[in-house]
Amino acid sequence: MVKIAFSSLRLLPLTFVLGLPLTQCNVDNCEKKRDELSVIKHTWERCDRDVDCLIIGGNTSDCTGVLACNLAVNRLYRDQAERRIASLPEETVDCVRCASPNCPEGELAVCEPISHECIIVKDVIDGGAQIVLTPPPELGGAGAPNGI
Repeated sequence: MVKIAFSSLRLLPLTFVLGLPLTQCNVDNCEKKRDELSVIKHTWERCDRDVDCLIIGGNTSDCTGVLACNLAVNRLYRDQAERRIASLPEETVDCVRCASPNCPEGELAVCEPISHECIIVKDVIDGGAQIVLTPPPELGGAGAPNGI
């Protein structure tokens, strides 16, 4: 009986080594999936106004990290985005974890005015001192505001 126990122990390292490929990330597949999802995500994020954007839940089972966090998307793509995000576990079953994203914090979805992409922010700071630049008098302007 002791002989069976020792022979089983000798097979343990072999079992461990043979099992490694099954638990490691398929890097090529994840890179392709990451590229594909990034393109789709940028399409979903396109916007013109803040009202276009809303926050939807990500899927922590997304091994690519692209759609693992909550994200702000254009409301026109909400249904498409939610369906795709929900299906990610089936699409990425061969991957344990390819990336660990830093998820954005915040509860507001806004349309970023330069990139025209929906983003998540914590707060919108509006107002405060505004600088108005006017041309100098010699160029037909009124000069510096308030006599500065």
